[in-house]
Amino acid sequence: TSDKIYEKYKYVIYHLGADWCGPCQLLKKNTWQNEDVKNFFDKEKIKLYTFEEENQEYKKYFSYFKVKNYPTILLFKSDNLSTPIQTYTGYYNSDAMLSKLKQVVKW
Repeated sequence: TSDKIYEKYKYVIYHLGADWCGPCQLLKKNTWQNEDVKNFFDKEKIKLYTFEEENQEYKKYFSYFKVKNYPTILLFKSDNLSTPIQTYTGYYNSDAMLSKLKQVVKW
């Protein structure tokens, strides 16, 4: 992630998942691709990163955040990417995810 990320975005979401994880794939395919979710991300300046545990480059995120459940979704303020302000685990459809995020993100 870039040091300048906080200039472009207010929030950052890390989706930590795995290729073999069904709920992770549903989240990527259904929730993150949903138009309402995408519009919310644009409006609130949220950047989404997806990390697959199979990718050696991403292993450090899984160990640093002690990920035990898949998917794990971490929400950060963009100026502090080491301490999540909210953690979610499991699959959320687009409505449920928006509802969760709106409780935290200044809507």
